[in-house]
Amino acid sequence: LAHQDRVENIMGYVLLDGTPDVSPYSLAEQFISLRRMIVHGRYDQEEGEGPSLALQTGVLLPGIEAETGVGATVALLFSWSGDPGTLHLSASVSYTQDATWDFFGSVVLDGGPDWPVHPIVELWIDVDDGAPWISGLAGVVGNVTDEFSLQAGARVGGWEDALELEVRLSTWIAWDLGGAEE
Repeated sequence: LAHQDRVENIMGYVLLDGTPDVSPYSLAEQFISLRRMIVHGRYDQEEGEGPSLALQTGVLLPGIEAETGVGATVALLFSWSGDPGTLHLSASVSYTQDATWDFFGSVVLDGGPDWPVHPIVELWIDVDDGAPWISGLAGVVGNVTDEFSLQAGARVGGWEDALELEVRLSTWIAWDLGGAEE
């Protein structure tokens, strides 16, 4: 069963480091998005062939001990999935909760999506209000059901003299809005 239209709730993450002026237990970067498949491939159809391409739009929500405003985001998502894993490429532009522009691009290697727990590696660049930030993440994803997963990882990022270490814990929840193809 392939999902043509989905609503996804990607919860933020809990910061566990001692960043000045930031609560160590804040919940940030929450958003709700709608993803529309443009090209159906193996990523969104088990029996499909070739790449998948999606357009994702969303609302950036206020955080807890974090951003207080509301923003918007639009992204183009490319995926190519095969037996050993999945390659994801994404590019997005957002008007953030802090009323700034954010440009984001990433490359993700996601191993063994049919495994109950599988590794994930991500590299990305984020340009928020003109300031670049480069980051890498290594972690695991545990698929509880087709609609719910738990994710954990460690991320290192920075630019010039700034360096940040983050432990990331998150959930992924999807609801089918109909329009699915069999």
